[in-house]
Amino acid sequence: MKYSVPFTELLGPDVRGFDDSCIVEVDDVDALKLRLEAGAIKLRRGGGTPVVDNVRIRLESLPNINFSICGSRSSFVFGASVKGSYNVTAYGDSTLEVGAHTTSNGSRYFLSNSSVRLGEDCMLSDEVLFQASDQHGIIDIKEHRIINDAHKTIALGNHVWIARSVSVMPGVQIGKGSIVGACSVVTRNLADCTLSVGVPARVVKEGVSWSRHADRIDARSETFLQHLSALSPQP
Repeated sequence: MKYSVPFTELLGPDVRGFDDSCIVEVDDVDALKLRLEAGAIKLRRGGGTPVVDNVRIRLESLPNINFSICGSRSSFVFGASVKGSYNVTAYGDSTLEVGAHTTSNGSRYFLSNSSVRLGEDCMLSDEVLFQASDQHGIIDIKEHRIINDAHKTIALGNHVWIARSVSVMPGVQIGKGSIVGACSVVTRNLADCTLSVGVPARVVKEGVSWSRHADRIDARSETFLQHLSALSPQP
């Protein structure tokens, strides 16, 4: 059974900056409180809106998460069996969804009027950045207006491996089963089951995927490969 708990109840009587419309949905409230007390999950209001409202966090697992929430009308979902470390800075009108069985050695998310959606069983190395918005306005001088204020979404398919120190830029879609090599900057969409590297990242090999083990295909990777085979046209 899911419980809905206001931030104000979780953070104690001295909490400031969140109203009662900000809630966490979780199966085990006591486990969440223990994670908060231990500092494994941090929940604070950052700069920006003095009082944040209409924020919803759904936790189907309890990985290490540092939330800095700077604006209203946002939602965050962490699926079942998500593990690792996630650092989230979110201004208003933002969404983050992390699919079941995804792992992260240290990924960062900057959201402002933007979204990040990660599929199931993704593997993120350390120093991975999801820059979902530009965060500041770009002005068309002739027309005297902001030209980069549209809502943008970063989307990863299922079973995507993002290697160390990769930056994923606003609006990018990375296809299922793909690999992005270390230190790459992803500025354009990448197709399914490709290996991409570089600045900007470009596809260097097609028809590949990955396993968590260097010497054998792990069980979830095998399931993914079987799913791909089932989708392939039969001769």
